[in-house]
Amino acid sequence: MIRSLLNYVRLTTEALSRIEFVVAASAIVLALIFWTHADFVEVHRNAEAKVTTAALAMEELARSSLLIIDGALESVVSRVAELGLDQLALSSEQERLRRIAGRLPETAAVFIADRVGNVVAATQAYASPVSVSDREWFQILRDGKAEFHVGRALKGRTVHNLFFPVARSIRTRDGTFVGAAQVGVEVTYIAHLFRDLDVGLGAQMGLYAMQDGAVVARYPMTEALLGETVAALPYFAALTAAQIQSWTGWTTTRSDLQLVSVRALHGWPLLVSASLPKHEVYASAWRRLFWRTLIAAAMLIVFLLLTALAVRQARREASLMAELEHRVKNMLAVVTAVIERAREDTQSKEQFVASLRGRIHSMASAQALLSESRWRGVNLSSLTGAELAPYATTTNTTLNGPAVHLRPEATHAVAMVMHELATNAAKYGALSQPDGQVAVRWRLTAKPSADGVLEIHWEETGGPEVADPDRQGYGSGVIRDLLSYELGGKVDLRFARGGVRCSIELPAWSIVETIG
Repeated sequence: MIRSLLNYVRLTTEALSRIEFVVAASAIVLALIFWTHADFVEVHRNAEAKVTTAALAMEELARSSLLIIDGALESVVSRVAELGLDQLALSSEQERLRRIAGRLPETAAVFIADRVGNVVAATQAYASPVSVSDREWFQILRDGKAEFHVGRALKGRTVHNLFFPVARSIRTRDGTFVGAAQVGVEVTYIAHLFRDLDVGLGAQMGLYAMQDGAVVARYPMTEALLGETVAALPYFAALTAAQIQSWTGWTTTRSDLQLVSVRALHGWPLLVSASLPKHEVYASAWRRLFWRTLIAAAMLIVFLLLTALAVRQARREASLMAELEHRVKNMLAVVTAVIERAREDTQSKEQFVASLRGRIHSMASAQALLSESRWRGVNLSSLTGAELAPYATTTNTTLNGPAVHLRPEATHAVAMVMHELATNAAKYGALSQPDGQVAVRWRLTAKPSADGVLEIHWEETGGPEVADPDRQGYGSGVIRDLLSYELGGKVDLRFARGGVRCSIELPAWSIVETIG
């Protein structure tokens, strides 16, 4: 029944420890998932707000810049329509043209072309005649497809590197096309405006034509991107059809997923867009997830170790309890045998009580020594000294041998044998006489049949003359038989005339530790 209860307690403790670990691990994982989800949602929301705000700012910057440019173009067109192209060569008109260009955004330059595309006036000097007849913006204005045009980004031939044209047609009162005025705006100017918005690492901001999605200005911008278009992106059709004024969402450009905010530029045939790559949108969240995962993993490892320790402790306690149960049973059996044999060997109640008290006290002393050593083993010298203590004086006992520690399994048996030898010596042997001596010596020896053997020698001198007893009593039986039965040892008990001699050999496994 006790064993069943111990097994139940052990299993319950192990099960509870495992359940606690599962619950703790589940709580940590669920908390990590919830926290991560909330973090990613918040990061996405912040990124949407960032690109949307950037698109609004870009719309305002582009509109204000284009209004300035368009105002300058209207002034130029009006002046040319009033005076004619021939008057542009006058120095006063050249100065007027430069003053108009001075009101334009940084890096902008003004060009005026005749009806065939030859540049007849400009704020920049040219080494040779320049024709713009092959430029798309000039052909659109010449053919009457538009009176005002913002063209796609181009590679400059003289003044500019990369620029986009803003142009107006010049016509007579009857509508005859006589030329065009154009402002070339460096792409870097618009790019710098967009860059200063500081949307984030990897951000892309652009100005695109609503007609075909061609790039007008962009940040970052390279010559390789001159042919870029957004016409195939999901928002383009809806914005160009004026179904919506703005759009925010995910798009894929050049195999890169981008969070984009796009707005139609009110009053202009243009779109502005601001975007962030997905890896940049979630970069901070991924970094936090990495550290949180490390912390969660460390917590799980700690909980796992604590659970393993708890399970190990439960098993150890159950094992100790089982060992205690076994030892208690053995102890009770030994006590029962001691009582029965003591009753047989004594003739009076007083002798019976004294014999029983001494043997039980011996067992208790051995148990106390085991407890002091935490059941790791008892020092042979301490054990022998405890059994001789009731009869020893400063001169009648001698203990000599190396430090040897007996295993718990051997302690009680050796203690009982030493108790019987000491009791016999006190009653009938050397310790019953004032001049009697008991010498106990032990040593470790090696033999071919074993790794090592503990030899113990008990020798009595100075006592009364000894003779072999007529019969073997309980004490003699314990001395001769207990160690061989319990430990597989050997005992040679001799009642020599000069005193009792007892030689004991114990196997090596009975020793837990030797020192010295």
